Amino acid sequence: MTTSSLQRNEHENDDADVLADMFRALDETGEGKIRLKSLLTATHEEDPKLVELVEALFTEADEDTDGSLDRMEAESFMQLLSDNLPESIVEEEEHDDVAGA
Repeated sequence: MTTSSLQRNEHENDDADVLADMFRALDETGEGKIRLKSLLTATHEEDPKLVELVEALFTEADEDTDGSLDRMEAESFMQLLSDNLPESIVEEEEHDDVAGA
């Protein structure tokens, strides 16, 4: 196995851990689904533009339009969020992570 494939596997494992943690924290009913309200409540987000972005991406990822995300839809949501999160937010989170370490 090459170094690049090892790094890719580690990144995929990290993503899987984040997704598993997200479901443990936000799946209020134990159905294996995350609702938008739970997600927004957990993030404590107050920036209207960011809330609007999260709502739009949640709706886009909710392929079966049932108002919640199953694991596959949540993976899609996480990718959409990663691709669309404003750079200023990413830099702020990275700064917070370093400051808290």
